[in-house]
Amino acid sequence: MQQRTIFGRHYALAVVAVIFVALLAAAGLRSTPGVLMVPWDRKRRLACAGAL
Repeated sequence: MQQRTIFGRHYALAVVAVIFVALLAAAGLRSTPGVLMVPWDRKRRLACAGAL
């Protein structure tokens, strides 16, 4: 009796899916500080300009 799996015999698809998700997560983690610092930098500039 043959056992059914999600990907069948194509384990390469599972490997590609895991690598894709890992690369997507890594790209998101790397870009997070840049996304968060832009609004913080604008607030800091406005505060500095208001102090002058």
